[in-house]
Amino acid sequence: MLKEASLPRQRTRREAGSRHRRLEEPGGGKLEPIIVPYLSPLVLRKELENVLNQEGDQCMTRADVAHDHPIIYCELVWYMKRLDAPSHLPGLMLRAKLINKGRDIPKAWATANSKHVVVRTMWDSPSLQEDLGKPMYLMWSHNLDVSPLVKALVTEQGILSRSLMQMIVNYIQQDNLQAPIKILLSQHMKRPSARHRSIYRDILYLAFTACGRDRIDHVAFDREYRLAFRSLGSKHLAKLQNDDLPPSNAIIWCRRMLTELELAPPTT
Repeated sequence: MLKEASLPRQRTRREAGSRHRRLEEPGGGKLEPIIVPYLSPLVLRKELENVLNQEGDQCMTRADVAHDHPIIYCELVWYMKRLDAPSHLPGLMLRAKLINKGRDIPKAWATANSKHVVVRTMWDSPSLQEDLGKPMYLMWSHNLDVSPLVKALVTEQGILSRSLMQMIVNYIQQDNLQAPIKILLSQHMKRPSARHRSIYRDILYLAFTACGRDRIDHVAFDREYRLAFRSLGSKHLAKLQNDDLPPSNAIIWCRRMLTELELAPPTT
């Protein structure tokens, strides 16, 4: 699973964005993210064709398209980025009412275009599912460790100790993913919530963060996770959610066709 046998070096935090449209003003302030539902490619194509039939091709060259059809616009920006296809669409958001929400457009944006807009597609958005506690990769990055004095609070918030996460990382380096699955299931059973974060994603993101993204063979990770999943007993399988399951072959093939996703860095 690891591309090198040596232990990973300490990595520096990389600058990254969020899958939400996160724009920065010239003064460094951040605008509110725009959240839209996911559309499959077939549904997006149908909706786009309806808009083009009703409003004509020129509607896709105007900034109003982001305000009038925010879901279609945001999905197109996302898909174009994942396909690594050149597009004028990101530049439209600089003058879109959807983004500026009645505020004066900064003068620096008046002559800007898509070349001045950075679009990053992310694995995870930390602001989502906050009720399920922090994902392990953020806790690892924050170097969190918990005192026994707040053990009850830790259990309630779903925070894992540094030593427990280190144990999971050690198992990952040994190509053993069955033990991390069992550890996380055991921890989740202590929480009052019936739901938990995806175990597959939680382990994968921790592997990327602790071991280094360039050192994790994602294909090998999926293979080992599938083998570990198949070896689980009925007691553990009964506790799993749908998003704990290994990715399907369709998901794996789609991932190979699209550009790589990023993980957002921890906020300070």
